Amino acid sequence: FNLPVNQRGLSQDQPKTGQLPTGGARGANSWGQFGFGGSCPQPGRTHTYQFLLYAVNAPLNLQAGATKAQVLAALEGRILAQSLLTGTYSR
Repeated sequence: FNLPVNQRGLSQDQPKTGQLPTGGARGANSWGQFGFGGSCPQPGRTHTYQFLLYAVNAPLNLQAGATKAQVLAALEGRILAQSLLTGTYSR
């Protein structure tokens, strides 16, 4: 969250730290850690992942490591636009 407005992407090799080198911060993932763990559905099963991107009217007043619930609460009343990417994975 709090990515600079002129940022157009994130490189694949981002360090798994709270602060991003180009600005912004990471929240905690499902395991309470920093970083994306990637998709790993059980063999033979299909899993759907959804990634939401929000444009907001001001930076969120949160520290790195904020939980999903904290980020969603901080977004209330600040969302200008949003986009959804859905990916379906299997192995």
